[in-house]
Amino acid sequence: MTVRGFGVELVRLQREHIEMVRAWRNDDGISRFMDFRQHIAPEQQQHWFDGLNLATDFYFLIREKGNFHGLIHCSHIDWERHVGQSGLFISSAQFQGTHLPVAASCLMLEYFFTHTSLLSIEAKVMCDNPIALNYNLSLGFSHIPSDAPNRYHKLWLGKAEFYTAFDMNLNLLRKIHGPNLEVIAQ
Repeated sequence: MTVRGFGVELVRLQREHIEMVRAWRNDDGISRFMDFRQHIAPEQQQHWFDGLNLATDFYFLIREKGNFHGLIHCSHIDWERHVGQSGLFISSAQFQGTHLPVAASCLMLEYFFTHTSLLSIEAKVMCDNPIALNYNLSLGFSHIPSDAPNRYHKLWLGKAEFYTAFDMNLNLLRKIHGPNLEVIAQ
């Protein structure tokens, strides 16, 4: 599955991509902000990928102009409660803090909030990553109580809160890139 919009594509993660993702994930610039910070061996990456549930775990590579620049996900979806978990990392410092993570986040959130029954998304951001915390708050996420408040912030985003917080930016993205998302089943 590929979702296109806002100048980017979200390409569903496939087996042939997992070594590229593992290399990104093992980079100190990325792993230092993750809950699991140890080096990931090829066998561990394979085991993780094999454990994904296609109905509840949606991991996407972020592609712009033919190049992959990171990973975004909505996973561990509980379709009965209409809630999923989200996360994102950009593979190169060159693209961090640019339009790319914003476009990818908006595209994924727009897709799940308009094309599925999802009503809210949860995320966790490590306490030593204030840039990611501020980024998520700007998308409309708010704090929820956590059993590990000294390690990470637990965040929640409802469908209405996303559209309220990001309405102006979504309108700008739609104006630049068009109003419709394109979903391609593969």
